[in-house]
Amino acid sequence: MEKFPDIEIDDDNDNGGRRPIIEVETEIEEPPIIAEYVLTEARWKKILKDPEVKKGLAALGRTLANTGVTIADLVPGMGEAVSWSADALKVIGPALKKFGLPNLDITPSVSKKIAFGTEILELQTLGMATTHAVEAFLQFKRQDARLILDALKKIKETLAEEKMRYEENKSEIDQAIKVFSDDQNG
Repeated sequence: MEKFPDIEIDDDNDNGGRRPIIEVETEIEEPPIIAEYVLTEARWKKILKDPEVKKGLAALGRTLANTGVTIADLVPGMGEAVSWSADALKVIGPALKKFGLPNLDITPSVSKKIAFGTEILELQTLGMATTHAVEAFLQFKRQDARLILDALKKIKETLAEEKMRYEENKSEIDQAIKVFSDDQNG
């Protein structure tokens, strides 16, 4: 029988010419990933409850929606319908709020004059102008870029605080996780 570190290979077995049996003599330790997972989940729960981060995520959602409408606006015919629908939400949005529904206006910092005024270019260019790009750019510049950046700063601060807190209490946290995981396994 040959010996390797932590591995024994039994060449003398009668197994009909099949591969030798390998026995591993090593103790399996709990992976440190459990601690990291628990801490990561707690961090993200804290981050997602933060009002500044919520505003930033809403701004990111508006930016993505505006990008989608702008891309759809590249297609004559279909683009006008999507762009005009987005403009109609400027009028309908405040009425929805009265019924307890969210305001679905995706360009809240752009006036109705600008929103409807840019649509005139759609008529003059037979739908070839991507007029929603003007509204999307103004919304991003006036409000959403700042909100997204503020949310990213807040996320970075929270992650740094949590990492520092973890480093300060690392041994106690790791011991508690080990005790808990031992209780679950045995």
